[in-house]
Amino acid sequence: MRTRKIQLEAAIYVGDDADTEISLTGEYYEGCKGDRGPHGEPMTPDDDPEIYILTSFDEDGMEVELTEEQEEMARAALWEAVANY
Repeated sequence: MRTRKIQLEAAIYVGDDADTEISLTGEYYEGCKGDRGPHGEPMTPDDDPEIYILTSFDEDGMEVELTEEQEEMARAALWEAVANY
């Protein structure tokens, strides 16, 4: 079974006053069912859906290395983008 892939775009706001925008691109991979036996019993576990952050750029177009906290914010923003897809 093929896994569906969705290209995503989102933004997070960082800084003391949340005044700096970081633009994000990412990919969402829908989970898929694992292998099943002849009677429908699971043979391998199902794959969970996944989000990957591909790029993060500041307002000047410079690539940004996200902190751990910013990466959590970015993943949340991308999951929200999936929910609104």
